[in-house]
Amino acid sequence: YEKNYGDRWIVMLLTICYMIYPTINRKVFDGVSCRAGLLEGDARSYLWEDLNISCTSSAHLIYIMLVSLPGLILFILGYPLVSLYYLKQRLKKRGWTNDTTMFRFAIMISGYREGKWFWEGMLFLRKSLLIMTAVFLKNYGTERQFIFASLVIVLATVFQIRERPFSNDELNTLENFGLGILFVTLYSGLFFFWDLLNDDGKTILGWLIIGVNVSYMLWISGALLREYLARHSSKVTGCLTKQCHTENPVLLCFLAIPFFVLLIFIKAFTYLLYFLTC
Repeated sequence: YEKNYGDRWIVMLLTICYMIYPTINRKVFDGVSCRAGLLEGDARSYLWEDLNISCTSSAHLIYIMLVSLPGLILFILGYPLVSLYYLKQRLKKRGWTNDTTMFRFAIMISGYREGKWFWEGMLFLRKSLLIMTAVFLKNYGTERQFIFASLVIVLATVFQIRERPFSNDELNTLENFGLGILFVTLYSGLFFFWDLLNDDGKTILGWLIIGVNVSYMLWISGALLREYLARHSSKVTGCLTKQCHTENPVLLCFLAIPFFVLLIFIKAFTYLLYFLTC
């Protein structure tokens, strides 16, 4: 299969849009998030990001019409909907095993089961709802933000466990634990906000939260590095990673750093061999 420049451009654009999607979401919503009830000033509400800007001023209304509204329609809604629409058309026309489709839309469908090609749209929705909760519910206090954010995470967890969209059981397990850790981290923040613990308790809880999140990142890193070394390395390292092929989260956490060092050594040795042979 030979990739042309058109295929590479599509991959690049989809990947860049995927990476900046949360940031653009936040900026668009920040541009229309207003704070009311201030005792000073002539206007009823002011922009959260800059309290010198009135939400009812002509300049802000122009900004909404020329920046926020196009950003909402063209990017926040347009990017996932258009991408999924064209993906559906390609799958309907070329099938699930078409190399061009798999390459172009890898950021959207890699790892998913055939019947769950649309699941990345669910993740876009989850990201947008969490960002909206953080931006628009600032006027209503941390408790309400926590309630709505928890609702989004719980619903996402329920659908994830029920549908199991990934083709690999390990990916489903990683996603399940990721959502669970996200909820626990969010819930633990209330202990700090409500001042329910003394200083020592807060320190212990803080380190526990950090430890859980770091362990999860090591688990993911260990699983990714194991797969990469098994698929792209030499026969020796392939046999080594095959012997260490485990889905045990604790073992993968410990193997993440050795696998990373091994990968660096392999890449350095490969480049050295290349320069010596040239």
